[in-house]
Amino acid sequence: NALIEENKENYELLFHFLALAYDSQSIQLVRENLESETAEGIGFAIELLDLFVAEEIKPLLFPIFEDTTPLEKIKILQNHFPIKLQDTEELINSIINRDPNFINRWTRVCAIQLTRTIENYKVNNGMLAHLFNSDKLIRETAGIAVKNIDDSAFSITCKRMDSDHKQQIDEAYLYADDNKYKLLYEKNNFLKKLKQFKNVPDRNLTKLADFIKFNIIEKTDNLLSRYTEDTIEYLFLIKGKVIIESGTYSKTYNNSVFVNEIHTLLPFSEIKLKITEDSLFYSITKDDFDFILFSNPELAKIMMQEISLEEEFA
Repeated sequence: NALIEENKENYELLFHFLALAYDSQSIQLVRENLESETAEGIGFAIELLDLFVAEEIKPLLFPIFEDTTPLEKIKILQNHFPIKLQDTEELINSIINRDPNFINRWTRVCAIQLTRTIENYKVNNGMLAHLFNSDKLIRETAGIAVKNIDDSAFSITCKRMDSDHKQQIDEAYLYADDNKYKLLYEKNNFLKKLKQFKNVPDRNLTKLADFIKFNIIEKTDNLLSRYTEDTIEYLFLIKGKVIIESGTYSKTYNNSVFVNEIHTLLPFSEIKLKITEDSLFYSITKDDFDFILFSNPELAKIMMQEISLEEEFA
């Protein structure tokens, strides 16, 4: 799925470049026909491109859009961009070590995570280098993987690591049961399951995961009594059961949901959030959430659309 998402982003970038080089309305028409995923639509899109794109890029561009399998596309493009066929381990390593300008962090993390499933996987220098990565998500995932696969290599390498980073990985490696939800990898996986984020690109979702915090909240009659209208956080229920009440309105939430209604029901003073059993939550402050949305307009747009739909059909 991460590679599929990566391909979508690459197509998006390609259309942006085409729209800069040629008439944007024509490119939009091409795109709409390609996305119809019909033989007629794809054929018309390529015929349209043939009318105005430069001759020298046609052999590079058309195979990407033609109605063929990925393998057939690769065979045709091999004439222009020769690549070496790789086995599974080599392919995983090439993704792990790819230039960050050409791959998003979630795809790299998924590849690192996969190394734990490869029998007799050999930890290489590229993998060990990620123990020093400034990106906590990559560093944490790589550290756990290396420690799991080759503890000796981890022990030797960690002598050169920052003490705080080593402690972070040591603690993360020992997380078990409910504590696994403290891991950034698990935070991302959780967010990807929520319906509000189903259309959010991985690169944006990982930025949100960087800010959410794990909480175990005991049974209480009204969790919101701990907050004011200005300090209320955004809450994501991982496991447990909660009931939100406001006047005659009542709704029960179970596992894996974004409890967003506490921000849409008014007045705040009349809202109750009952925790009916000890529950696991992720939370993010309103300031942090607003910062993420402000920094990622695409995420903000999708979030507003999803929340508006929920309110419309509530």
